[in-house]
Amino acid sequence: MAKVFKQTHTLKENKEKFADKRSSDIWDEYIDNTAIATQQAVESKTSTPVDPDEVWRQTVSKPDAKNRIYGVGGFLVSTLAI
Repeated sequence: MAKVFKQTHTLKENKEKFADKRSSDIWDEYIDNTAIATQQAVESKTSTPVDPDEVWRQTVSKPDAKNRIYGVGGFLVSTLAI
């Protein structure tokens, strides 16, 4: 999901620059959460790798007034266990 978000929220001419501040903030939070989850897995010596989709879901799992998760709209909201 994170790859789709980045692909759809960056500029056509520069795929490293986000279209708006909210998108950039969400992406930065996802990167930070991924680093934290990886560090926790290393410290606990867990053999299970960090699931990027799970980190993404935790990062954006605050539904808005219309019960949509930011970055995916109504897409798959009912299938994500929030």
